Amino acid sequence: MLIAPFENVSNAPGIEWIGESFPEVVGQRLGADLQTMPRNDRLHAFDRAGMPSGLHPSRATLFRVAEQLDLDYVVIGTYDFDGHTFTATCQRLDVKHAHLSKKLSESGPLLKLIDIQTALAWDLLRLDDAALTTSRDGFVAAAPPIRLDSLENYTRGVIAGSSADKIRFFKEALRINPSYAEAQMALGEAYFDAKQYDPAAAALAKVPPTYFLAGRAQFLLGLCDLYLGQPDKAEPTLADLSTRVPLPEVYNNLGVARARLGKPTALDPLQKAADTDPADPDYQFNLALALFRKGDATGSTREIRALLAANPNDAEAKSLLEALVAASDPKYAASADPPTLPAERIKRTYNEDSFRQIATQIQAADEQRLATSDPHTHAQFHVRRGRELLAQGFAAEAVKDFREAVALDPGNADAQAGIAAAQEAANKP
Repeated sequence: MLIAPFENVSNAPGIEWIGESFPEVVGQRLGADLQTMPRNDRLHAFDRAGMPSGLHPSRATLFRVAEQLDLDYVVIGTYDFDGHTFTATCQRLDVKHAHLSKKLSESGPLLKLIDIQTALAWDLLRLDDAALTTSRDGFVAAAPPIRLDSLENYTRGVIAGSSADKIRFFKEALRINPSYAEAQMALGEAYFDAKQYDPAAAALAKVPPTYFLAGRAQFLLGLCDLYLGQPDKAEPTLADLSTRVPLPEVYNNLGVARARLGKPTALDPLQKAADTDPADPDYQFNLALALFRKGDATGSTREIRALLAANPNDAEAKSLLEALVAASDPKYAASADPPTLPAERIKRTYNEDSFRQIATQIQAADEQRLATSDPHTHAQFHVRRGRELLAQGFAAEAVKDFREAVALDPGNADAQAGIAAAQEAANKP
């Protein structure tokens, strides 16, 4: 889902920043229920379509961009303030079916802006689930509290142009509201983008493990430790993440950390990364290094040749192949020092969305298979999966499975206990 910045249709001064806060707050409130496009991806898409970042595009333009990006939904909206009442109105465009939803509207005092935005998120969820078990008031009450002045600083940090300004606004948002997970995450990313890895690591380490972007925070924390020359710190961080989010970039960086510690176990995660995405030259390159260090010169040469067949201009891989071929020559091996090997390649990109999309597809297949089973059997399946998700640290996703079990089998005590355990893990007493 792409949530476009809401358009200010009022004449009230000083509230332009609120438009950009809607994608942030509504997207955060939807959490794990819907995958929302990050702001940087949205700006990149608008730029490719020739649209300035401050422009409010027409529905037709948004529809065209959404089709190009293969999006499912786009949310467009406006907000108005008459000096007493703040009103937000939005509609959801279903891209696949070219259908615009009815207008969804919430209003109240300006000081209740965050509750209004949270209620809109509930309205959007209700479009697909009219029997949503959580009430509107319950959904609003369960959302993590945010102070309005903290939200303003956070939003101004999001739209700021320089890293210094971003850091200043995010720090102020956290000074006002120290438990603001979004601001904590954003501060860590701002430091990371500025290559200030020490303060970035300190900020990212404070991101709550129950936050829905905690996996990305942990990945970036591991990167900070690698860039700071501390693979001993990066290794346990990335090893833990790999058990919960088995992405090739996580396996790769875990292997890099172990290789730099001189551990023979580096080969296993590097092999997993290359097996998961065999077309990525960085994974092949790192695997070749690991195989050579293990004494498998034949396997190492095979990987580098395969890499160069697809990427003939990779100069570093060419140099490595020349060194491997020379080292395998008995005359050279008997008279020369071992070749100087290059450093492993680190991955900076982290795409948990792909992992979640695969999980969603598996879930859909499971639901189809269980559609004809009795409610108790179907519910127990959701209980088991909820427990697995909770053990992996995905409390929000676990709650959804436990609630599905309750909907199927209201008397299922395991499901009720699972909801309680997941809410406790998410610090929602």
